Amino acid sequence: MAKNWFKSTEIIDDYTIKINLNQVYTPFLVGLTQMYARIISPVAIKKYGMKLGNNPSGTGPWKFSEWVPGEKIILTRNSEYWRGKPRLDGIVFKFTPDITVRMMGFESNSFDVIDQPQYTEMERLEKSQKYVSHSVVSGAFFHYVFNCASGPLASETYSGILGQFLWGHGHGRNSRSLPMRLCLLWA
Repeated sequence: MAKNWFKSTEIIDDYTIKINLNQVYTPFLVGLTQMYARIISPVAIKKYGMKLGNNPSGTGPWKFSEWVPGEKIILTRNSEYWRGKPRLDGIVFKFTPDITVRMMGFESNSFDVIDQPQYTEMERLEKSQKYVSHSVVSGAFFHYVFNCASGPLASETYSGILGQFLWGHGHGRNSRSLPMRLCLLWA
């Protein structure tokens, strides 16, 4: 591990910072993608203090609305998002620890999107042509499957709704994943 690789930071303008290193540190860019390396609002730190983790803030397409621990997280549309207002009013992340329950919920149309599906069922789901499987090339293990048989995904164009959800990401079909116990519902 490199020692003393970090030198300083400089504020360039309201939207830009410069991070100076004492030496080349190859893992630095990967480290910036991790949750612990995010830039946190000083206003949020002052307002929430030690409860900051339960009160997320940011500038993305969604605003934190509600969190019921162990059950769900609700996000609402950020109409002031710099890339334009999201097409959906919100997203509900429903925690479903049991993989069988998760798969049953997906196939019964209770969930429109499922994260970390049961991989022994992937070939069957893809062959049914009711679902769209979409893998993202990444250093992490993630996989989403979209239910296009009913609900909002059945009536929207594939590129529109999925482009909105993924913001232009998602290439490749050879990813493998580990279960993450998370299902997504369209609000």
